[in-house]
Amino acid sequence: MGFLKDLGLKTNYENDSKFAYDVNTIAALAFLLPSDVNQGFDDLYGCLPSILEPVLDYFEDTYIGRRRPNGRATPRYPVNLWNMHQRTINNSMRTNNQAEAWHRRLNSVIQCEHPSLWIFIQSLQKEENYIRCQLVKVNAGQSTLQTKKYLDYSKRLKNLLISPHPTLLRQIEGVALNL
Repeated sequence: MGFLKDLGLKTNYENDSKFAYDVNTIAALAFLLPSDVNQGFDDLYGCLPSILEPVLDYFEDTYIGRRRPNGRATPRYPVNLWNMHQRTINNSMRTNNQAEAWHRRLNSVIQCEHPSLWIFIQSLQKEENYIRCQLVKVNAGQSTLQTKKYLDYSKRLKNLLISPHPTLLRQIEGVALNL
């Protein structure tokens, strides 16, 4: 939500639950079918308060493509790159949290900012041994633990996508309540 800070709206997001919900409705567009995203954005644009126009403009320019007389401009990031609909249905990763966790883990194994080549190689070897042990556990049937909170959250989102609300706006609102 760094762009909210840049737009001077971070305090609103942190202190006003209605404002935060409205911002989440914009983020909920990522969970629509890719073919429904443009229409969902247009429906949402007319419903949100004017204070969110800078956020909507940023989102439109970056992720949707600005409306032009002959269609939409090409967005900086195409819908198929950031859309989470199919990933949610497939129970696939939707964030890079696991990659970031691994990076933090590797940094803790190395334990210094600029390791020598020898220390770096030794650290990679330790990490390789750790990963091999984790693979043995997974192959032996030990499940990776996710907290109940995130399992329930993923289940609710998946249910919303498999059995969507009758209108795009209601679907966006339902997803936003789970973000």
